[in-house]
Amino acid sequence: MRKMRILLRFVHCCCCCFLLLLPPPLWVSLAAAKQLLKYRLAEEGPADIRIGNVASDLGIVTGSGEVTFSLESGSDYLKIDNMTGELSTTERRIDREKLPQCQMIFDENECFLDFEVSVIGPSQSWVDLFEGRVIILDINDNTPTFPSPVLTLTVEENRPVGTLYLLPTATDRDFGRNGIERYELLQEPGGDGGRRGGGGGSAAAAPESAPYAGGSKRRQEAEAAARSSVFELQVADTLDGEKQPQLIVKGALDREQRDSYELSLRVRDGGDPARSSQAILRVLITDVNDNSPRFEKSVYEADLAENSSPGTPILQLRATDLDVGVNGQIEYVFGAATESVRRLLRLDETSGWLSVLHRIDREEVNQLRFTVMARDRGQPPKTDKATVVLNIRDENDNVPTIDIRKIGRIPLRDGVASVAEDVLVDTPIALVQVSDRDQGENGVVTCTVVGDVPFQLKPASEGEGEPQNKRKYFLHTSAPLDYEAVRDYNVVIVAVDSGSPSLSSNNSLLVRVGDTNDNPPMFSQAVLEVSFPENNLPGERVATVVATDADSGKNAEITYSLEASPLSSEAPSSIFSIDPDSGDVSVQAVLDREQRDTYEFQVTARDKGVPSLQGSTTVVVRVSDRNDNEPRFMQDVFTFYVKENLQPNSPVGMVTVMDFDKGRNAELSLSIQ
Repeated sequence: MRKMRILLRFVHCCCCCFLLLLPPPLWVSLAAAKQLLKYRLAEEGPADIRIGNVASDLGIVTGSGEVTFSLESGSDYLKIDNMTGELSTTERRIDREKLPQCQMIFDENECFLDFEVSVIGPSQSWVDLFEGRVIILDINDNTPTFPSPVLTLTVEENRPVGTLYLLPTATDRDFGRNGIERYELLQEPGGDGGRRGGGGGSAAAAPESAPYAGGSKRRQEAEAAARSSVFELQVADTLDGEKQPQLIVKGALDREQRDSYELSLRVRDGGDPARSSQAILRVLITDVNDNSPRFEKSVYEADLAENSSPGTPILQLRATDLDVGVNGQIEYVFGAATESVRRLLRLDETSGWLSVLHRIDREEVNQLRFTVMARDRGQPPKTDKATVVLNIRDENDNVPTIDIRKIGRIPLRDGVASVAEDVLVDTPIALVQVSDRDQGENGVVTCTVVGDVPFQLKPASEGEGEPQNKRKYFLHTSAPLDYEAVRDYNVVIVAVDSGSPSLSSNNSLLVRVGDTNDNPPMFSQAVLEVSFPENNLPGERVATVVATDADSGKNAEITYSLEASPLSSEAPSSIFSIDPDSGDVSVQAVLDREQRDTYEFQVTARDKGVPSLQGSTTVVVRVSDRNDNEPRFMQDVFTFYVKENLQPNSPVGMVTVMDFDKGRNAELSLSIQ
């Protein structure tokens, strides 16, 4: 074997140093090699594309077969002819943008494939290793694309002209001239480019275009005419050399008039031929709270039956707000409303429904008038107000009431009226007021006196202006009153309303008939005969006379007195006396029947009424006999002459005897002793 000599040589390329071990036969040829093996190759080429000849570039003479070549690395994309040193591509396609070492290269920096090739001597008596680099050249094989086929940009309404918004940038995997060159703003073909008044719209992504050959002048003019009159595109160059598309507001934006715009944003690279694509740029106009809620009506009016159960719906207030989101969300609240409104009614703050919270009594509240506020949830919130007039419709839920009061000089207290019996017929004795808290027919009341009593009702007035649910009547006497016949009347008054079904009530008045002195004292007998024994003690009671008076009170209080009999002028007071209160008649002297057996006088009974009335009776006192007298012969000596030879029981003479007593006391029996 031939002895080998080792020579150290340095080949410089791209700031890299390589140590070459050269066998002696190649020293001369390799001495001229100053650089790394470097080749250029366009991406996306077919298989077996010749890249270069390593043997030729190294100055190695081939053909004898003594020197061979072997690719030590880079065989994924490269291959070498081991005899000729011809470097070419394999069947694997080289895509510059997919090479891991080139994916982050978007500028003029080189993208390359490194490889190693060994030069092998005969029978591998020596081996030299060389490094090489294939620079992959970019071609315009990628179309610039946006991150999404539909780009959405949110813009607040009422933004001032000149406001600038950054748009998403497109990406192009190519670089340099093949990278992004410019952006263009186009309006969506075939329409106004947006939605009006909150309407819907849709857009589809524009398909990736074919290589753009520059276009005609006519097409460019049409695109320019289609650009939005509200927005304008501005492209700025960034510090890192990129192009940043910017959307500039150049017209008034009112979401309530138009809430979106749909434009086309086109990007084009600088390749030849050029490639382009476009995306839909959807500009959504977001709302600001620049509109106040508006009620459908300024005044809402409704009728509600009283006593409606809680939860009963009454009416729905509706307001609209041209804003959207929280700016258009409306809540309903009470505005100027009294405490009774808030207590009786419920307002749903979301739906605007007004309903009954507690039962409403029309007789307490016949109308509710208040305001309701519609308030959005914007900051600051905006409001509108409406007036609500709620008329409470009457239901026949109240019975008539009867109030009985005094009238004139006739006293009435605690439900009792005192009426003198001598009042004239048709005299008003009380005022009756009938009322019903209901309204209309439910409050029209008729009133009557029930029962057989000498009273009737008459209207107190005939005025047309008198309310139907409140009327006044006089309670009149309809027949004479007689205290002595009926002292008390329970007058029942019934009131019935005209509702359906009707309701009724009653009240009563106790009429207490007052006595007048219209009855004189009366004795039960016109003549009272009394038998009184003689020889009495002075002061003994002879008899008691009693008179009655149908009146009452003072009119019935009686005093008694003695008066002479019309047939006698003798004053009885010398012999008799009478107790003025009790009517006891007493004798003041000792009576002697034998002197006088009969006394006659008159007893007068007087009441204490004003004027006083009186009655009288005749008292006949018959003195009864006592056996207070002995029989007396008329002569002390009676002499009789008798003929002889008279028959037995023949009268001889008559003895005269007298007894001043009477009756059995005067019956005599004579005997001869």
